[in-house]
Amino acid sequence: MPKITREQVEKFESYEDIRRELFTAEEITENDRRVDRDLTALKVLQDDVSSAVAKYMASERIGFNEFTRRLDTTARQTSLIMNGQANLKLATIAELASVMGKKARIVFEVSDKPKKRAPGKKHKTKKTA
Repeated sequence: MPKITREQVEKFESYEDIRRELFTAEEITENDRRVDRDLTALKVLQDDVSSAVAKYMASERIGFNEFTRRLDTTARQTSLIMNGQANLKLATIAELASVMGKKARIVFEVSDKPKKRAPGKKHKTKKTA
């Protein structure tokens, strides 16, 4: 990707103008597709965490404030977690699981669509002696 200076950026009216200047239509389409895919995957994870928290709170018969206290976090962070909007670190997910008396695990499931390799990238294999 070509280097662009602050002065060059300031001449553009919008981010879209910058994208059109630096990338081809095909590159923009591919980038948008990847962003959509990644956001969808993130939303699935956020919803899984939110659902687990809701089930825990219901089973423990606790409310928002008690869960916030147990998690030792802010009301805002608890709200983001419960609404499926938190961008959580793995350490935070592990802490959430611990508070709920569970272990956190990541399971990679087969997606609906097979992933295509980017052009020019080849799968590396180990050479044996």
